[in-house]
Order: sequence, then C-alpha cells, then structure tokens
Amino acid sequence: MRKIFNRGWLQYYLPAALTLFMLVTEKRAVTNDDGGYDRLYGFPLGYITNNNGCTGCYEVFTGALIIDLIIYFAFVLLVFKTVETIGLKLKTHRLPMVVGILISCFWIWWFWVITQDSRFYLKSDDGYKTTHSEFIFDQGP
Repeated sequence: MRKIFNRGWLQYYLPAALTLFMLVTEKRAVTNDDGGYDRLYGFPLGYITNNNGCTGCYEVFTGALIIDLIIYFAFVLLVFKTVETIGLKLKTHRLPMVVGILISCFWIWWFWVITQDSRFYLKSDDGYKTTHSEFIFDQGP
C-alpha cells in the first residue's frame, strides 16, 4: 500500500490525471427528451452540459464526473507504473513536487471557476441521444 500512495502522487499522478481530465474530452451533440439540442462534454461519460436557462451556467452530473476522474487516475497510475516496471525510476524532489501541487491547484481552481454558477446533480434525468461525437483537446465547455 505504501508503494502506491507515495510522494509521487503530488508530483506525477495527480497533476497528470487532472491535466488529462481537463484537456482531453469528447464533445457530443445530443438531443434530449423534449426535442432540444445540446452539447455534452466528458470522456468516457458525459458529465457537463449547457444549462438552457442560464448563459454561462452548466449542469454538472457528479456521478459521471467521479467515474471519469477514477478512470483518468487509473489510466495515469497504469502508465506510470508501467514506465517504472520498464526500468525508468521516477524520483521525487521538493521543487518538482511544488510545481505538481501548483498544477493540480490550478486545474481545481479552473474547474471551480467554470462551474461556480452551475447546477450539480447526481445523474442526468434527461434521456440524451447522441447525434454526433468528436474528441477534442480543450477544456470542454
């Protein structure tokens, strides 16, 4: 257990996972049950969509968001553990750890800025049907 939760989390794993989470996403053009068109962002599950009643506000589905974060963390952990198994030693130092913490804090702050006027739900009640999807390298909405 000690080998998984070490100082590498602050220097490597957390910043890499949050950076991937915020920058690599799938944009889906969807229709909902009432016939309206919308966009849904998130990979592999869509977790954020525009809120039709408020410009600049979003609806965030926390169930899908948590599952997406777990998948990104598992992917990053798998990649770094594979790199370490191959023989590349990932060393931890104070200055890069501070940089990793700052990167993580930036992405957490940026997510808060994007969603501060948003509505949070556990899951979506709308029956979204995807009409088109594409991967984008952007922070989403």
